[in-house]
Amino acid sequence: MEIFGVPVYLNLLSITTLVPGTLGIAGAFSISLIKDKSANSWMFLFMCLSAGLFQSAYGYAISVDHPIGVYHRWVTVFTVFAGTYTYFRFMMTYSEVIYPKGAKKFEKILIYCIPITLAAFIFFSLTAKKVFRRSGQFWDFEVTSLSAAIGLLIIITSIVALAYSARKYMLMKNRRNAMTYLIILVSFAGYNIPSAIVNTLWRNGIVGADIHLWMMPITLTIAFFIMFVLFLSHTNERSTLIGNILGITLVSILVLSPFLAYPLIEDRKASFREIWAAKLQVATAAAADKRVVLLAGSQNNSTYFRDSADYYAKSLTTIPADGVILRADAQSGVYTFPVSFPDGTRIAGIELTELRKYIYPTAAKLVLAQFIVILVIISLFPVFFRGILLSPMRRLLDGVIAISRGRYGHRIENFRSDELGVISRHFDKMAITIEASTTKLEETVAQRTAQLTEEKKKSDTLLLNILPERIADELKEKGHTQPMRIESATVLFTDFVGFTKISENLSPEEVVAELDKCFSYFDQVTEKYGLEKLKTIGDSFMCAGGVPEANRTHAIDACLAALEIQAFMNQMKEIKHQQGFPYWELRLGINTGPLVAGVVGHKKFAYDVWGDTVNTASRMESSGLAGEINISHSTYDLVQKWFVCEHRGRVSAKNKGEIDMYLLKCIRAEYCIDADGRVPSERMKREYVSVRIGKLL
Repeated sequence: MEIFGVPVYLNLLSITTLVPGTLGIAGAFSISLIKDKSANSWMFLFMCLSAGLFQSAYGYAISVDHPIGVYHRWVTVFTVFAGTYTYFRFMMTYSEVIYPKGAKKFEKILIYCIPITLAAFIFFSLTAKKVFRRSGQFWDFEVTSLSAAIGLLIIITSIVALAYSARKYMLMKNRRNAMTYLIILVSFAGYNIPSAIVNTLWRNGIVGADIHLWMMPITLTIAFFIMFVLFLSHTNERSTLIGNILGITLVSILVLSPFLAYPLIEDRKASFREIWAAKLQVATAAAADKRVVLLAGSQNNSTYFRDSADYYAKSLTTIPADGVILRADAQSGVYTFPVSFPDGTRIAGIELTELRKYIYPTAAKLVLAQFIVILVIISLFPVFFRGILLSPMRRLLDGVIAISRGRYGHRIENFRSDELGVISRHFDKMAITIEASTTKLEETVAQRTAQLTEEKKKSDTLLLNILPERIADELKEKGHTQPMRIESATVLFTDFVGFTKISENLSPEEVVAELDKCFSYFDQVTEKYGLEKLKTIGDSFMCAGGVPEANRTHAIDACLAALEIQAFMNQMKEIKHQQGFPYWELRLGINTGPLVAGVVGHKKFAYDVWGDTVNTASRMESSGLAGEINISHSTYDLVQKWFVCEHRGRVSAKNKGEIDMYLLKCIRAEYCIDADGRVPSERMKREYVSVRIGKLL
């Protein structure tokens, strides 16, 4: 058969390599269906995929009778190293994450080794001659030394990976899991080391193709079957029962495929030998067929599996005179077998292509049957087990979920007499008992709850007047609160200028009434802009933005609140001045930076903030001007885009030295809708939202 002009002949060796190839890819697909896979599962998936592609490449090479088959080596060189790396990562993290001493360095070597080795092989193979390996019956690059070096490197890396895995086994604390780990380790070692050694010997013509191409897929299939079943049996991933059964069933069938195919293919080969033996026994028919090389019975059969074409030609010239040579220019491999003649037994050599053509129809049907079986299992398996397994399991699972969610009236009603039916009936009885007990308990709880609800509302209201909601919830839940470090928050201080002097001319009631009027308005403004009121100390008012819930707009919020508070105080000043009453002027100070927030006290709780940011904010207020809003450079950097600020220069502050200060005047004209620059426009509101969600800085 030809595909795009390339001769393709499936045979028994094709099946033996395609089966584990299909197995690996099917296993990878099965693992991919697991939801929320861990890194460990991803490693197992890639390990399956590497093994599948590795074997598929060999299946391709052994089936293609064309020089294009040489490019299978690019796949095998990459996948063998990728598979070794993923195996190593999988074994280091399986069950327990343990990296023995030096394992991390070995992992880094593997990471660099894979692309370097592949690049070197591709580079040298691009200019290498394409030759047909008669010992292996496939096309290959003539880079024998490099192939031997890569084979040796594969053996070394495999041994080192296994050594580290064995060391981890000794360090594992859970010895029950360690036994499973040991089985996986032995399974991989039983495949990888012998296959790597035989592969190297095969490519150098020391062992034949049958030994290598039978041993490698069979050992891989057995090792993969053990590892796959153990993984599905012990993984904690969210897999499904039907998925596990389906995966193990597919693996089991694929494991049996080459053993079922062997007698059929061997029968075809026997038939091929009988047909050609009959032809050769008729001298005229043998002489007319140029596909045959007939050798003397004493000829050494092994000489016809050497890779050297020159040696092959010379061997033919050494045949005794009684040997008959009908063709000596065969371009591919030669299939040899004994044929009885009246004068004795001789060795007949038939071009390998002839055998492949004869076997191909049977091999193709076997491969097609294999894929049909896979499709039938995947598509019809759920149908076959729907009535006896899937539906009862689904109803049982729905019942468990319903009861766990409080729907105690749910019933499974599975009347089958198998194990699932017995479990379902007992589950229904349990649900009835739970429902009766729950109803009685709910009546009692309802009475107690009604009594507690009112008391709780009162205590919650009082607590929320003292502490932020989040802090109050934490205090109620744990009995204490954990101090928080907030990386960026804005603190606002206010202070009345000349408060003491003006208060001397007012009665205590008037002082308290004026403070209450001002601070009540301040409370409304801080709540409006999402600021947290912290405390009042005499005539000082303190609040902060970005606490206890962090946000990106705390500096903008504080500035908008400050402008509104200052506008209120200016309005009060104007009214008092017109009436001839004394008035207070307000200083405001704002600073932005990191701070620590928490609750102090055990009886009379107080939510407070500490840190240099708080001290600097206090200095902004004390170093400010009456009727002005004094902000720090850190706050200015965050709000200058939207607000008009006047640089005061470097101003001396107590215990701080000289620091940059700015007077916050108003919102910029392009971002406000009023003449006073206090009401944000729609544009500013949109940009405010962008800052809030982190899209605009």
